[in-house]
Amino acid sequence: MPCPECASENLRIKQAKGLEFFVLLFITKRLYTCRDCDTVFRAPDRRQTRRDQDAAAAAMRRAVKS
Repeated sequence: MPCPECASENLRIKQAKGLEFFVLLFITKRLYTCRDCDTVFRAPDRRQTRRDQDAAAAAMRRAVKS
């Protein structure tokens, strides 16, 4: 997921504090900070998917289609 301002992939998850922590639990979005342009934005939690398993599953689907 790229930054909406500069399209950089260099992101950091910003720690939510106080009431915002509980709100983010229910909306399943995280606060991200772009390390290049310092933009703060909300986006779906990229940690919820297992990237290694997703990549392996996609490779298996491609192999089956061939």
